[in-house]
Amino acid sequence: MPALSIPVEEKAEYECPVDHMQALLDFLPNVKAVITIGWRALEDSLMNLLVRRLRPNVNTLVVSRDHESATVIADHIRDMGLTGKITASDLKGFSDLTRRRMASDFLLDYGEYREEYSE
Repeated sequence: MPALSIPVEEKAEYECPVDHMQALLDFLPNVKAVITIGWRALEDSLMNLLVRRLRPNVNTLVVSRDHESATVIADHIRDMGLTGKITASDLKGFSDLTRRRMASDFLLDYGEYREEYSE
């Protein structure tokens, strides 16, 4: 499954080959579900791109170090204008998401959040 890593808050432009950026732009309208893991959603140019290019009904699962952190991030993503169901998970980071094997379930279910994501 495709993944994108953005480690900075603000940059004038992406450090990404032109053909990779074009592939991202072409693919975003087809995205059915998003998982953010440890991303604070403070990178303005990527957030603006997601708001403009993702379809309005894309569901997003926010995974951070704890539920409180995920809630802050989910609220920020909503405030930036991303629509769809944005869920702050109780999962504790990438390791917990991987250990419980929930990433593929979430993505294959097109972003349907299950209760076991917050056990």
